Amino acid sequence: MKEQSTTELIGLGTGTAFLLTVLYMYGYQAISGINLFLYFSVNDYFRQAIVWLTPTIIFGGIGVLAHSILHRVERGGTEEELIGKSKAVGWFRRSGNWLAMNMFIGTAALTTVLSFIIPYPRVQLYPLWGVAGCTLWFQITAWYFKEPRVREGWTKSLAMTFSVLPALAIVAFFWGLRDAEEVFGGSSKARDMRIVLERHQGLVVGKILFALEDLVILRDESVQQVKFIPRKEIKMLIYDEE
Repeated sequence: MKEQSTTELIGLGTGTAFLLTVLYMYGYQAISGINLFLYFSVNDYFRQAIVWLTPTIIFGGIGVLAHSILHRVERGGTEEELIGKSKAVGWFRRSGNWLAMNMFIGTAALTTVLSFIIPYPRVQLYPLWGVAGCTLWFQITAWYFKEPRVREGWTKSLAMTFSVLPALAIVAFFWGLRDAEEVFGGSSKARDMRIVLERHQGLVVGKILFALEDLVILRDESVQQVKFIPRKEIKMLIYDEE
């Protein structure tokens, strides 16, 4: 595969973070009914993207580290060399890969079927669907790039984007569904925030959904309403630990 410059990779990463944020918002909007795109500024998109980049980088780093350790334990052998050692080793490695990849898909499918019989919280179904969809996409791209002649016209970064970006997009969308379901489905364990406003007596109490550049979006559970409070009107935020 062809190489790509560092500048192009940085631009690709920035665009990916922005796109994932948009897809997360679409998922959140589908459950909450709030048109978030009316309230997010450009800075808000990138601020929200940090939420996605941080865990992605952490788990990606753990995955690279684990792969490096396993590669050292296996004395740097390729997959073909390891499988060729014996039929037993070959069967073990192939079946292990197959089980790991299909376990999530099978679990999601079984849970979905059971949800029609036994009440099952959607807040738990959405992450399963996201991981299953991500896993399925990885299987499709692995099959596609298995042919060497197919890989010749692809740069490494473009092939990685084709393999990883749709998978992350699936996870982002379903995670948005999950977060909105947690709040609007009544299963959120987040504590209420009390907001003291300028020139107003009393407090606004609720769960903060998004703290944007110009607005704080808050859900008031007592009246089942979503409130949009301009930051310039906020005098104090009070968070109760108990």
